[in-house]
Amino acid sequence: MVTDKKRPSHSPVTHIWMTIPWYIRLSFILLALIVIGATAGYMIIEGWSFTDALFMTLITLTTIGYGEVHPLSQRGEWFTVGFITVSFIIYIYAVSALGSYLLSGDFRRRLAEYRIRRRVQKMRDHVIVCGFGRIGAQVVQELQRASVPFVIVDKNTQLVEELHDRGYRVVPGDATQEDVLLEAGILKAKSLVASAATDADNAFITLTARALNPEIFIVARVSEPALEAQMIRAGANRAISPYRIGAVRMAELLSRPHVYEFIEIATGRGSLELRMEEVPVESGSPFAGMSIAQCDIRRQFGVLVVGLTRGDRRTVVFNPDPDTVLEPGYILIALGRAEQLERLRMAMRGETD
Repeated sequence: MVTDKKRPSHSPVTHIWMTIPWYIRLSFILLALIVIGATAGYMIIEGWSFTDALFMTLITLTTIGYGEVHPLSQRGEWFTVGFITVSFIIYIYAVSALGSYLLSGDFRRRLAEYRIRRRVQKMRDHVIVCGFGRIGAQVVQELQRASVPFVIVDKNTQLVEELHDRGYRVVPGDATQEDVLLEAGILKAKSLVASAATDADNAFITLTARALNPEIFIVARVSEPALEAQMIRAGANRAISPYRIGAVRMAELLSRPHVYEFIEIATGRGSLELRMEEVPVESGSPFAGMSIAQCDIRRQFGVLVVGLTRGDRRTVVFNPDPDTVLEPGYILIALGRAEQLERLRMAMRGETD
């Protein structure tokens, strides 16, 4: 269950207006003020109606030259001279500023950011990767390989522009801030990876994310194994030290090379085309209410069920009993080739090839 906090809601027009540079917004505001002022001036000086005064203002401002709506008094003529002089300066400035902006790379970048933000707003059950350093980049690479949707959050402006150019969904800003995580869609996200440069930042990211979405699954990076317990207390579901994992894998390669090779194969990094994937048992699945033996998964799909979890990600049963009855919310941990696993996943949803 998520909190009552809402993502900042802006209409497309408001969002575009707020992303336009201040000098262009200022020129449009000045144009609007001069139109209002000139219209009011004609109404006061000449005693014209609002429609006639506005019409005179617009044809004078745009230099269309239809002629005066009514004959002008001497005061009206001097007012028109002043109006033309001031409006011409502002008009030229506004047109040149707008043209320069539209032709600049800044406009294309802002337009790309707007499109990406719109795409992020439509996402759900995605992963938020906070920090695109060495660890974050590797996480993104693995998520891409597994076809898992993700959003990157990073405060490095230059890096954000590079990631935009590469087509990534990126939200610029500090991931420790609530509004940034809300912009990244944390209320609808499935998981979050805190992979910032420092343990302090990752702890703040974890605390903020847990407060916004108590149900989200958080994986946090720590620099020292001794900090794992503290990060768990901060709200992370898992705290991982890349250095410890790297050391363990190196030791396994030296002491148990065949076991290491099997793990590489099972995780899709080995030379064989085997993968280990999660296959959820969804509500309405034709396999719900059947035992693993009745499903006959190995014979039908060539897939080996090596584990089972009940969806809380805390309790995993390895080599589950064949008489275990599958219920909605269970997740099978299956080993097989990519196409076999996909067929099993479709069958679990009641879909056919």
